[in-house]
Amino acid sequence: PRFLRDLLYEACRRAAAQTPYDVRQLDEPLVEATPLAAGRVLHWGPGGGAFAGAFLSWSPNAMVSVLGEDLAGAEVGEDEAPVEAVALGAPPPPGLLPRLVGRLAPGGHLVARWSSAQAAPPKLRAELAAAGLALREPVDEAGTGVLRAQKLSPGAAPKAALRLETVAYATYLM
Repeated sequence: PRFLRDLLYEACRRAAAQTPYDVRQLDEPLVEATPLAAGRVLHWGPGGGAFAGAFLSWSPNAMVSVLGEDLAGAEVGEDEAPVEAVALGAPPPPGLLPRLVGRLAPGGHLVARWSSAQAAPPKLRAELAAAGLALREPVDEAGTGVLRAQKLSPGAAPKAALRLETVAYATYLM
């Protein structure tokens, strides 16, 4: 009973906690798929403010630039410093993807709310390859609809993601 009480208290505390962003606009799989080590992140699409708030709460030293969700395209600023990650809250309009990928530093990541990597049509795969991106493994087995790609030098393969599996042990030795 004490464990259950503590669990309920903690769930209520977390549900009532104030956050610097609107939780209803947050795309959690997109934030979780963005590498925490990225120091400069560029976001385009809906929910940019919530994405920036959530990412900065996990990685407070990062710089997140929110471009908005204007379908005509955004001011990307090609002559600015390169970024380590580009997060797209929706599939970008034609012509915007190459401009956003142009801002990526070598080894940078593209994380997009798009079809999953397994369901990516050949046209999308060709477009990403033409932009110098290699598709990465899926975020999870459930198929969250988040696509990940990495900007690599020609002939290089993306590093495998770190897989962590938690195994619970009994409180007493078996």
